[in-house]
Amino acid sequence: MKRDFCVHIIILIAVLIGGMLWLLSTIYPDIFGWCSLSWALAGIFFVAGVTYTVSAIANKEKNVSLKKLRVYLGVGLLAVSVFCAISALMMPANHIVWPIVAIAVALALVLGYAITGGKRWDEGDNQKEGYKNYYERKAEAEKDKKDDEQ
Repeated sequence: MKRDFCVHIIILIAVLIGGMLWLLSTIYPDIFGWCSLSWALAGIFFVAGVTYTVSAIANKEKNVSLKKLRVYLGVGLLAVSVFCAISALMMPANHIVWPIVAIAVALALVLGYAITGGKRWDEGDNQKEGYKNYYERKAEAEKDKKDDEQ
């Protein structure tokens, strides 16, 4: 299993949990009234920021630019999380329609990513089992040509 798969699935599960808490806050305001859209987004961005930052630190690849990009993305998401938390403290609001839409979208993202196993749609033929490169196909064609001549 790729490390990126774990990073993405953690973030998608955080999105799903955030949407569920947001929905529960509108259904049961006496118990989950503390969780608004801003709190849900703050939690999602916090998890995403920490996950990207930790993956950049733990990643053993040589590409320095990609590591820097992950660190910058992680820290940027942590900053957005702080702004969402400040927004949550300033103006709380509860509605029921948007949490249901958010949960449906989050569930679709989690299931779509988990079912495909994190594989990309544009995965090349050379990744498939039994793939023959140009030289192998050319050698096979020459062998067939020699067999036809004899």
